[in-house]
Order: sequence, then structure tokens, then C-alpha cells
Amino acid sequence: MIEAKHVRNFINRQRVDGSIHRARKNHKWLHRLFRHSIEIGVREYNPAANTRFEQAPNRTATWSQQQIKILTGEALSGGLTASGNAIPPRPSIALVTMIAYDTAQRQGDILSLQWPQYDGEGITVTQAKTGKTLWLPLT
Repeated sequence: MIEAKHVRNFINRQRVDGSIHRARKNHKWLHRLFRHSIEIGVREYNPAANTRFEQAPNRTATWSQQQIKILTGEALSGGLTASGNAIPPRPSIALVTMIAYDTAQRQGDILSLQWPQYDGEGITVTQAKTGKTLWLPLT
């Protein structure tokens, strides 16, 4: 019989082996599955019902220029995974990393950029949160 401790152990393994996102998603489906089993009379309680998650720590890391240089270099050249699979070059990752570092804009504002916003010397950004329009020179 599956108990709450089994659900907690499974979710904790998901967090360690994968990510908090994967753990929450799997927990959601386990919760639904057990709720359905109660509705059809197979179980009497839902062992996934009161599982609590830790809050992920706030992201306060500041990247150095050296870390940005390493990331963009690897994104431009590609590489190999630990198992030997080829990772293709990803110039888009290098570009968005440099834009994020150089402009300090929010993720949503960067991901919504389009080529017409670039005029050859800088980009025009209308910030989603504040509504302010900025022209940001690029070097």
C-alpha cells in the first residue's frame, strides 16, 4: 500500500535527480491519480494530498564577465555530453546571454525582442512591467 512517506521519497528523488519543476509536475499527477482512485472506491485517502514543498532559494547570483565569456564560448562551439553525445553550436544562446548581461533587462523583455527593435547600434525595449520605453546601446 502506498503511503505519504512513499510519495515524499519519490518526490524528493525527483528533485535530486531532476528539478523542482519535474517534482511538482509528477506530484500533481500523483495527486490526481490518487484522487481518482478515491472517487472510484479503490482507496480511502490520498497519500499525495498534504505533501509540502520547500521554496526554491531566491536567485541572487551575479555572473562575472569570465563566466559569461565561458558560457558564450561553449554555446558558440558546441561540445560533448558526459555520455559522448554531440551538443551542436547554439549561437542563439550566446546572443541572448550577451544581451541579458549587457542590458540587465528582465527575462520576459529579452525573450520578446524582435529584429525590428535592433537599429544597428542598439535596441529599443518597452518594459512589460513598467511600460517604459528604453533605447539600449549595444557594444
